[in-house]
Amino acid sequence: MRQDVIQSSFLSGVLSPEAAARVDTDAYNQGLLTGVNIVPRPLGGVRRRPGLRFIDTLPNVLTRVTSLTPTAPNGGTAANANDASTTTLLTTTTDVSTVDPWVAVHYDLGAAAAIQFADVLNFKSTAGSSTEFRIQYSTNNSTWTDFGDTLELVDATGRSYRRGSVTAVTARYWRIAKVGGTNMGAVDTSLQEFNLWTDSGTASEVRLFPFEVTTETRYVLALTDRHIGVYENGILLVSLPSPYPSADLFELDAAQNQDSLVLVHEDYQPRSVFPELGTMYVDPITFASQPQYDYNDTSSPTATSCIQVITFASGWIQGETFQMELESARSGAITYAGDATSKEQSATAANIAREVQKLYTVPAFEGVTCARTGTRQYTVTFAGASAKDYELMSATPLTATAAITVAQTQVGVARTENVWSTTRGWPRTTTFFEGRLFFGGSRSQPQSLFGSRVNQILEYEVEEAYDDDALFVQLAGQQLNAIQGLFAGRSLQFFTSGGEFRYAKTAGSPITPADAPVNQTQYGSARIRPVTIDGATLFVQRTRKAIRDFRYDYEEDAYNSLGVSALAPHLINDVVGLTAWNGSRTDEISLVFVVNGDGTMAVYTSRREAKVSAWCQWTTQGLFKAGTALLEEIYFAVRRTINGVSKLFLEVTDPDYYTDCAVQVANSPASTSVAGLTHLNGEEVRVRADDFILENNTPAAGAITLERVSTDVEVGLNFNPIVTPMPLNMMRPEGANFMRKRRVVKVRVNVLNTLGLLVNDRALPDFNFDINHFDSPPDPVTGVKSLEESTNWDEREDKTVTFSQVDPLPMTILGIDVAMEGNS
Repeated sequence: MRQDVIQSSFLSGVLSPEAAARVDTDAYNQGLLTGVNIVPRPLGGVRRRPGLRFIDTLPNVLTRVTSLTPTAPNGGTAANANDASTTTLLTTTTDVSTVDPWVAVHYDLGAAAAIQFADVLNFKSTAGSSTEFRIQYSTNNSTWTDFGDTLELVDATGRSYRRGSVTAVTARYWRIAKVGGTNMGAVDTSLQEFNLWTDSGTASEVRLFPFEVTTETRYVLALTDRHIGVYENGILLVSLPSPYPSADLFELDAAQNQDSLVLVHEDYQPRSVFPELGTMYVDPITFASQPQYDYNDTSSPTATSCIQVITFASGWIQGETFQMELESARSGAITYAGDATSKEQSATAANIAREVQKLYTVPAFEGVTCARTGTRQYTVTFAGASAKDYELMSATPLTATAAITVAQTQVGVARTENVWSTTRGWPRTTTFFEGRLFFGGSRSQPQSLFGSRVNQILEYEVEEAYDDDALFVQLAGQQLNAIQGLFAGRSLQFFTSGGEFRYAKTAGSPITPADAPVNQTQYGSARIRPVTIDGATLFVQRTRKAIRDFRYDYEEDAYNSLGVSALAPHLINDVVGLTAWNGSRTDEISLVFVVNGDGTMAVYTSRREAKVSAWCQWTTQGLFKAGTALLEEIYFAVRRTINGVSKLFLEVTDPDYYTDCAVQVANSPASTSVAGLTHLNGEEVRVRADDFILENNTPAAGAITLERVSTDVEVGLNFNPIVTPMPLNMMRPEGANFMRKRRVVKVRVNVLNTLGLLVNDRALPDFNFDINHFDSPPDPVTGVKSLEESTNWDEREDKTVTFSQVDPLPMTILGIDVAMEGNS
């Protein structure tokens, strides 16, 4: 018996092979067994994924040059310029004045070396300003050449600069010099480091971050080993020095607020990337204040009691009151119980100790004592957890007329310390929310959430717990809740190793220090920044094997974490990154890109109103390492082996491209030459020229020669789309026959603007030769095309039909109709 099996929707995307018997579900009948290098369409079909346009080759792991002889011709400790320390400075002693050239530091490498980058860290002058400073190199220590542009500005503000590119410069002598006679006056300069870097030849790990300064000014930051490349409109704007080695990049997190991007890692002081002087800079963040914490261990400061003496003048009467003030905190009314008898003295001392201990500027709930040490003299001791270097207290009589004075006899040293430091570690995750800069966790405080003072994002000192004060919350629970990621959605959400939390606030009510986060689910999250799509927050479960949807559930009046990857778990493998893209002017669909540890990428398509929830897989000739979305553009960092050498590339999706790592060239006039292919030297490439597919070629010296004169040419690496619907079956009154004998006899496919489509590796007819087409490329086909097919007549093998392409051509499949024969 013959029957047609029609599939006009692929909205369930790729399903696990384990679902091969679930023919009773809608997901099966709308699903795919294989979907590689495609994008599901909201209305039901699938299309070839966009190609990847080449942007830049990213730097490898860098090696700092340490074998050199530093000198400081104008004074200062030359060794401080190359000691890898941010605490030592090279400070010159000879005025800059009009000296030309004036050299701050000079290096002799002993032998010529190929220098890729040169850094000047925290370089500044004591006064004045100049735009004449530059990094220079020389092969003979006599003739000097600028290494990149001059430093934008050197003044009393410390700035850090990087010069260089992927192409190295080989020279023995290097220096920082002011060249030009402009008078800076009697000023000196200082710098932390002058570092030279060479290419190790080892490909780096990579992270990508978006940075949108205005609606018209957008950047992509590509972080590789000790390097930040800032790209604007696909062009490298500037290279910045970075402290992060390749191995630490996966632990980085970032958040943006207005015109600055904050970078955090638990082992490094947070940094801010910001635009200035027409370029970008990166500097460590210096906090105006920090929360204080008593770690109470061998690394804690040794506590020294602070001792202050209160003296009451004669004339104080039992029952009179006074008030103490300590660092702007005021006590309640304190009763003077008298000083004549031991009971009166003990009561007065106890009243003082009790009220002083209550002050919010005293960091503990114990440690304050008070004892009578003389006539009307009471000594207050701040000891143990309450010890610190206090300001002098003041006392104000409330009902008395006699005076009261305070003196300090011993300066205190606190056992508490800044919650973040090189010793204790730094914040590990971050986000901006409701005018606060939030940090989640640190190396020594993995379960703590920190929020800045409202609209004062560098102030974190916990004070009186007013609504706009800074907050410091420690999560408590039955399991470790190390904060792995923060997300600013409708509420502040944070994802921990033990569960998912949020601040459950009513609309319009801001977070205050009195609020406590609420646990919602207990799946646990990996150390990967969550993303949002279709009104939900997606996060990677702690196992890195599942993607979950953190969304409000009206029935439970709480958030739930549903598994969105449950139908295609085989596409998720050791996830290392998430990127969300919310459509463009020509495409309304939303996508989430899941970068796997094996270099493949699972792509999740979501459109709730159209009931689209589909997974597919993207592959390339290489390994996907990272991704990010910047408005309409989707950037990827891809590690490829080109001519036997592993390299890292920055690429962007482009619907007008059909190959990867690709370059398009418009020849005018038409030519057989194509240049600009240095990044593909020695690698076989595909060639599209004026919509013709030409013979494969291999670039040499950055160029290829075509076999025909062409105008519009695309050269890149091939990728193949593959679409296989779930195994076909015939529905009978008694049920499906997917376990009985059957065979495929004919395939019809409805295509849109398609060429070069293969059905089970056989070409689908899409072009008719006639005299008018010999010199023109074929026009893409739209409509129904059919192909006679014949498969084995048995019950042992699944009956599938695979659609694919091997040439870089357009492809959109709207639906299929497969004729099958089967028995009962």
